[in-house]
Amino acid sequence: MYKLFIFFVLFSSMAATAQVDFTGFISETGGVVLAHSPKSTKKFVGSPSICILPDGVYVASHDLFGLWDDKKTGPVTKVYRSTDKGKTWEYTADFVNFPGGCKKFSIRYDPKSKKYWTVSNYVPEQFKGGNVERTRNTQAISWSTDLMNWHVHRIVLQHPDVDKHGFQYLDWHFDGNDIIALSRTAYDDGMGGADNQHNANMITFHRFKNFRR
Repeated sequence: MYKLFIFFVLFSSMAATAQVDFTGFISETGGVVLAHSPKSTKKFVGSPSICILPDGVYVASHDLFGLWDDKKTGPVTKVYRSTDKGKTWEYTADFVNFPGGCKKFSIRYDPKSKKYWTVSNYVPEQFKGGNVERTRNTQAISWSTDLMNWHVHRIVLQHPDVDKHGFQYLDWHFDGNDIIALSRTAYDDGMGGADNQHNANMITFHRFKNFRR
């Protein structure tokens, strides 16, 4: 069986890329390097996501975070595409208006609505101003028709406390008219709760009914 491994990293510059030898990684893992960011840049990558468009094109994305984050523009998400089933990848665009883009998310296409959907750590206005990467107390369903312009559809999970409560890294699927999801959850448990919003103490199942409405 053919296996496809994808390694999500970010090119910081063409000059830096030319000096990196990825042959060892490729020969040892069978993977494809989309891009690369040296440790010295303090720019870090995370939360890869991949989906297949109706025409068969692969679209991949990942977030970008670090001490350099510009709070004025918000989280940055990088987008790539492949027209040969992942053998080669082309950098497509940055976009900064993705709701919750600096934390792990997945995107899936829904043929019924002809839209792309995600469930992610959107940061509402009342929770802005802190560490956006650690603001995980809200999950929202959002949609797009072109993968570039996103619209927050509905908040489905939220707690007023940011420090000790979080719903994060959701893995989800369509189930008829609903979305079902598993969350890595930091929440009260009567035993002291979670260590913090990141160091979760629960795995929780959720059903978001009639998500298209």
